[in-house]
Amino acid sequence: MKALRISTIILGLAIIVFMIAPIASAQTPITDEWFKGRVTIKGFEIDDGGNIVGRASGGGTVYAHIAADVEGYTVTTCAEDFDADDTWHTVSNTISTAQIYGSLASGEIWDFFYGANGLQFDVGGIDNIYLWPMFQVKYTPKSVSFKSFTCGFYNEQDIPWQLGACTMSLKSVAIEKVPMRCQDL
Repeated sequence: MKALRISTIILGLAIIVFMIAPIASAQTPITDEWFKGRVTIKGFEIDDGGNIVGRASGGGTVYAHIAADVEGYTVTTCAEDFDADDTWHTVSNTISTAQIYGSLASGEIWDFFYGANGLQFDVGGIDNIYLWPMFQVKYTPKSVSFKSFTCGFYNEQDIPWQLGACTMSLKSVAIEKVPMRCQDL
């Protein structure tokens, strides 16, 4: 009877280990990783007098390099110049661990609304484009993905300037698929 009880306990522990180990090993924090994604914007054009003068829309492919630092992450965005092909620009942004909610196991929310500058993109021209996304972050054994569930943008590149809503998604990408100009951080 005692041997049966011990065998049952060992079998139970083995089942728990085999069920939990794959889940626990699937989630690894981001330490130094590249992402490729898409940004879309939709909003309005505003003139110097504060009048709505038109609609704004657009989108494009972006890259982001995310590296862990002492108090959070440095997120370096890379976007192609609006006017010059094969010219890429980078901007370093930060997000504090105080702006990240959840866990690796259940997924996280990264809140760029919290910061004054949000997430900036340089596309050539006068000023950066500012996005304030909140991302749902999902971890799988092979990749990490970011998908915005809310996002606002502000673009003061030209007059009329633009503001409105945006969507943004990012997924892990091999460094070989990142433009060389983005890699020159």
